[in-house]
Amino acid sequence: MKKCPACKTLNDESAQYCSFCGYSLGDEDTPAPGPQAAAPPARGAPTPAPAEPEIPPAADTVPPSPAAAPATPAGGAPKKSVAMAIIASILFPGLGQTYNGALLKGVLLYLGITLLSLPGYPFILLAGVVYLYTIWDAYHTATRMNKGEIGFVNFSWVSIFLYFVSAVAIAIGAGMILAALAMAADEYFLYTDSCGNIFGCS
Repeated sequence: MKKCPACKTLNDESAQYCSFCGYSLGDEDTPAPGPQAAAPPARGAPTPAPAEPEIPPAADTVPPSPAAAPATPAGGAPKKSVAMAIIASILFPGLGQTYNGALLKGVLLYLGITLLSLPGYPFILLAGVVYLYTIWDAYHTATRMNKGEIGFVNFSWVSIFLYFVSAVAIAIGAGMILAALAMAADEYFLYTDSCGNIFGCS
């Protein structure tokens, strides 16, 4: 038996080339046959495993597909009309706050202005200060909402309706208070004598 010096495979004595790798087993000058002339591997000889295809290394980052990108609304973020908030507060104190989504705050500001206006001077000056504050607050809140500094709150027509119902109730209540004060004053002057004493002159 001849042992192939290249792959160590045992071959017949008469073989001139290795039956496994095709290496020349005879004279060194004899050229080795090409791949097509190589003899089939001997029975029982180990069959080389096929080479696995090279797999390119995976990229570290995979660009996101357009479908995975977050959708942006076509109209963009909702915005408050700053002019609407100011005009509403000028016409009806507290309505600008209701437009900005703060119904209770708007009703309380309207109530405060009404109560401060009842006694007259000098409390009516405080009512004027609160009135100016309602205008500034409506403008400031709408601006902050548009900038995203505070959460956006949309108004509802139900809130507008409730504001006017509350405003009418407050106005009626204020009118009743003024009427009661006027009647009390009339009663006082009616029963007060010339001495200025309701119980008469001493």
